[in-house]
Amino acid sequence: MHLSSGPAKPPSARRDPPGLVPGDQRRAGPSLVCLDGVSVGYQRRPVLHQMDFRLDAGEAVAVLGPNGAGKSTLVRGILGLAEILSGSVELFGIPRAKFRAWHRLGYVPQSHSVASGIPSTVREVVASGRLTRKSVVRPFSASDRRAVQAAIDTVGLSHRIRHPVATLSGGQQRRVLIARALAGDPDLLVLDEPTAGVDAESRKVLADTLAGLVRGGTAILFVTHELNEMAPVITRTVVVEQGRIRYDGSPLPEQGHRSTSLGTADCEHLDPHGVRPESFSSGLRLSTNVGSTKTKPR
Repeated sequence: MHLSSGPAKPPSARRDPPGLVPGDQRRAGPSLVCLDGVSVGYQRRPVLHQMDFRLDAGEAVAVLGPNGAGKSTLVRGILGLAEILSGSVELFGIPRAKFRAWHRLGYVPQSHSVASGIPSTVREVVASGRLTRKSVVRPFSASDRRAVQAAIDTVGLSHRIRHPVATLSGGQQRRVLIARALAGDPDLLVLDEPTAGVDAESRKVLADTLAGLVRGGTAILFVTHELNEMAPVITRTVVVEQGRIRYDGSPLPEQGHRSTSLGTADCEHLDPHGVRPESFSSGLRLSTNVGSTKTKPR
């Protein structure tokens, strides 16, 4: 199995549905993400308890669970945006405190809009994703410009490259956020509610985009309110309930995005404790209002 949560549990606690055998094959080499006995929280108050988790190359993992279970907190703990109260976190085989290769990890935060008072274009917003691969003083190179263009092409927005992001639909703006993360050429893409608040057509485009990334070798970890169009993309499901992982294995059949054991709707979108994740230190450059800083390729 990929993980266990806390002390050994009787088989009934695994919540494996009948006829479904969780995958237990691990890939060679260090995991992209490895949590060992980790408790995560805010202001010294734990939300997740004694959690073990690993994510390997080539996986597309969906994190599901009821409201307030700690799904987004799991992602924030991995990224350094929530407090690690106990245990250890490794990224690409390196303790997170010593990890510096943040360009290997792309993050798409939960945000329904990337527009702001400054009329940044699609290209300018996506170009900000190259900052993890360059110093602030170094001008954009030809390789930077190629990477930005490739990221925009990947999400199908080449025809809107010079348009202000404020003129785009919600689904298109979400694709801009994904392109910004892809501009750094990451090995792992982490997304928090990538399909929330977008129409069915945009969800299909997002699903197709992520499926193409997985085929190309990019690992994906995403929190989602409901699978719908994303179901064919995932290779593994993780269900979080009451601060612990209750299921980790083969993709679960669509069940109306309900908890596997509690029967409650999965509608966690915001941290229930009201703490801003940006208050925690991390090498990951994070801005949910990316239009507020203009970055022009030269």
